[in-house]
Order: sequence, then structure tokens, then C-alpha cells
Amino acid sequence: MITAKATGFISVAILLFLVGRVTLVGWVYLVDAVLWGIIILSFLVPWLGAAFLETQRRVDRPKSGALHPGPAEGDLLHIDVSVRNRAFFPRFLFNVYYDCPVAAPDSRLKRFFIAQMPAWGQVNLSATVTAYQRGLHHLGPVTVESSAPFGLFRRRVYRTASEPVLVYPMVHPLRRLALVEARYGESVQPRKSLAGMDPVGSRHYFPGDPRRYIHWRNTAKMGRPMVKEFEDAKDPTLDIIFDAIQVEGEGKDTTLEYSIKIAASAADYAIRNQGTVRVWGGNLRGETAGVSEGDGMSWPALLRQMSLMQAGEGWGIAESLSRLPPGCSALVIVSSDDQEAIQALIREAPRLERLVVVALAGFGETETTETRGSGLSALERSRVSVLLCRPHRLPDALESLERLGGLSFDRSAAGIPTNGTPTGAAE
Repeated sequence: MITAKATGFISVAILLFLVGRVTLVGWVYLVDAVLWGIIILSFLVPWLGAAFLETQRRVDRPKSGALHPGPAEGDLLHIDVSVRNRAFFPRFLFNVYYDCPVAAPDSRLKRFFIAQMPAWGQVNLSATVTAYQRGLHHLGPVTVESSAPFGLFRRRVYRTASEPVLVYPMVHPLRRLALVEARYGESVQPRKSLAGMDPVGSRHYFPGDPRRYIHWRNTAKMGRPMVKEFEDAKDPTLDIIFDAIQVEGEGKDTTLEYSIKIAASAADYAIRNQGTVRVWGGNLRGETAGVSEGDGMSWPALLRQMSLMQAGEGWGIAESLSRLPPGCSALVIVSSDDQEAIQALIREAPRLERLVVVALAGFGETETTETRGSGLSALERSRVSVLLCRPHRLPDALESLERLGGLSFDRSAAGIPTNGTPTGAAE
């Protein structure tokens, strides 16, 4: 590859040659010959400098642990590159570099300068990077570049292929999640629902209840529609819902990235406590994961799916909520200005036994503060446990999540939910 400096040298050499032909001055020919010698030498040396080199790259990934089966956000990765000279002559002044998208955007180009390499020798190059963001990244090919000795010509040779590196989302080890503990605890009584076998009573009719369960005798007695209730065994599954279609924010501070971290942390706690989770969001459409083989996919497989998730996939929160079975427990992560999702939460809350909502705010929402506040206030008035999560405040939000138990709805009390827990906020 010719450089701008080489273009100038060649232009001057041609000009001196023409001047020498016209003037027949000897020193002009001498200077011109020196310039052409420099040009030829600069053309040959880079070609030899980048030839007969062998490179190998090795990525030292952290050992798999209980939280994630591979490197996660914030983990250190050691990348070693060995360059071997397979020629009988030494090498001088060349660069070795590659693109490292695993690192932060301002430090992704890893460049090394080798001043000298002896014949048949080897140089080992090491770099330590912090995994910046979850996802499937491809390390760029290791490139050897030589422009010695004068930088007039440059030769660039790709010595390795690109290499994939999967970075898992950061999983925060929650110490407590009352929403899960109440779900799996031994003290929890069988719930009343419309899906059981043994009738145990009736309650007031709610919009959306199947009309075939209307209790006509009690309807006539109470003067308002009543539906039958059945005793049903508790489904030990925690449903986690988030939206991967409408993503707000930039870089790693987006609603999708925060949703995945919260979902992964809650799922990890549930599975560590011998439970099962069902995830709705992105490429996960109700997939179940648990500790036993009969609980659907394994925890590493679920986490891998979260790692590969892209914006624009899956269903919206409203559609995911409509597919939940009655009487389940749910953790929903929603943008604070997603009014459609908030209204869906208000409608569907009475169908659920327990509900906790994490509202993501401050990620560049388009709605006004008043609109966002009114939507969240309406959700809280429905006696739903709501907490806020803002950019760079994820640990605070997770700490609040540990203290929240979620609301257990008593749908027999004149249609008004009770037993609400106080709302918490991490702002």
C-alpha cells in the first residue's frame, strides 16, 4: 500500500530526473538516484517484514461459576497473542493489532509495536480487557503491519481469522426476593382460581372472567354478577416479563440491557431456590427454566438466550401479560412512559396473585414527566408494588426489589385488591 509520503517522494524523484535530463547536472542525477534507492528499499522491506510470520491468539475466559457459565459483563478477559518468526533473518519495526469489541468503545483497538524480533524467535503479547456489554462479539483478525524503514509503503497481512466471544449478562446475586419466597414457601396456602377442580365459593365478577363460571344463584342473591372459585394447587413458576421491541437509551444504558440484568438476577434467585421461571421477552416467549430436567431449558441455556437477545424481537408487554395463566406471580420490567403496557398491567393485575413492577425511568423517554407520573400513580393506586430504576442506579433498584414482596390479590373482597405492600423506589 502506497502512502502519501511515497507519492511525494516519487513525484520529487521524477521531477529531479526530468531536471537532470534538461540540465545534465551530475549532482541532480546523484540525488535522484538516492531517492529512487530509498523508494525501492521502502517497497521491499515491508514485504519482507510481514512475510513468514505466524500468529496465534488465545482468549483466557473466566471459569464457569454458579451465576453464569462464561464471561459476563464486568469480568476480566486475558487475550494472548504469540508472533513467531519463521525466517532466518530478524525483523524490525512492525505493528501487530486487532479490533476487540468486547472492550469499552474507547479502547477497542489493541495495538502493539515490535521493535526487533530475532531470527526464528517469538514474541508474546498480552492484553487484559473488561467485558463491556453482553452479546456475541467477534474479535477482529490479528493484523501484522510493516512500513519500515521510511514509511513510504505499508504492507498489511491478516494472520488469524476473527474469533467469537459470547459475553453473558451481569447477574447480581440477590440475597432475598420475597416475591419468590412467598411463591415457594411452605406456608403459602392453595390459591383460589378459575382453573381448579374443587369449587370453594364465589367472588365478584371482573371484566375478562369467563362467563361460563358465573354463579347464577349467588348472582341473584347478591344483586351483581358473581363467579365461581375453585381451589387449585399453586403453580411454582415465577413469570418474568420485559419488552425488547421498544428500546430507549444508548450504549449499555438502555431499557433492554437493564431489563435483561434484572430478569437474569431474579431468575437466578428463583432457580437457586429450587424454583422455576418462565421468561417473556425478546427471543424468549414463555420458555421455562428450572433446576430439574423436566423444567424446560437449563439455566445456562436460558442465560445464553438472554446473551444473544437483540432489540426488536419478541412480543410487547401487553401481549405477554395476556398469555399468563390466572393466579400466577409475575415480575414485570417496563419503561415508565410505555402507557400501553402500564394500562395493560392495571387491567391484568386482578388476574394475578402477586405482581411486582420495575419501572425504568430516565432513559430518554419521549413522554412528559407528568404523563409518566400519572401512569405510575394509576398503577400504584391499583395496589401494585412499583419501584423505579434509573440509569447507573441498578444496584439500588435491586436492593429495593429484595425488600418488596409483591401484592397478593384477594379478589373476593368486593373487587378491591388488599394485602398490598408499600411501594418502594430507587431513584
